[in-house]
Amino acid sequence: MATAKEDSYSGDSSYRYVDELIKNGDDELLIVSPYISNYYIRMLVKKSGNKLIRIVTSKSSLGYKGTSIRNYLTNSVRGYMKAIAFMALLEAISIYLKFNYTTAILAVILLIMVLLAYRKYKKTDSNIKVKVAKDKFVHEKLYIGSDMAIVGSANLTFNGMHRNVEHIDIIRSKDQIDRLKTHFESLWRSN
Repeated sequence: MATAKEDSYSGDSSYRYVDELIKNGDDELLIVSPYISNYYIRMLVKKSGNKLIRIVTSKSSLGYKGTSIRNYLTNSVRGYMKAIAFMALLEAISIYLKFNYTTAILAVILLIMVLLAYRKYKKTDSNIKVKVAKDKFVHEKLYIGSDMAIVGSANLTFNGMHRNVEHIDIIRSKDQIDRLKTHFESLWRSN
């Protein structure tokens, strides 16, 4: 059974608050969570075009249920890179066999693919920054935007947000949000 107050929530639907924070129009999102699942990695990557996302996590998140946040960010460009390699091979064969029109068309396609891959890489790479705690296990769960922060027990995983009974506190006080941002910056600098 879920109970809700203006400043806290206990139940199996923490995602309603956290997803709102991820999807809102803030320029920056600060996250501390020891576990981050593919579901939320995809959501963060999608939203990273519109905002800077900084994440402090633990080593455990890097291998959480077969996923790795760093591998995901790398793999989002990997498909483009494979296609570029294939097109480069076709281009080389075309040049070797002296197919003039084919060579020109393949060169244009290759150039477009390189530009798309670079754009995707820059967009993802520049807007999501991840720091992994080196010496300690970071067990804290903290999600901070400009007008709202969430502190509680819910990991940034599908189960943590959608299935588990979790407790979160929703903070809207500017002073408390500023204190949490200061705390986040301290964690960020120490890792």
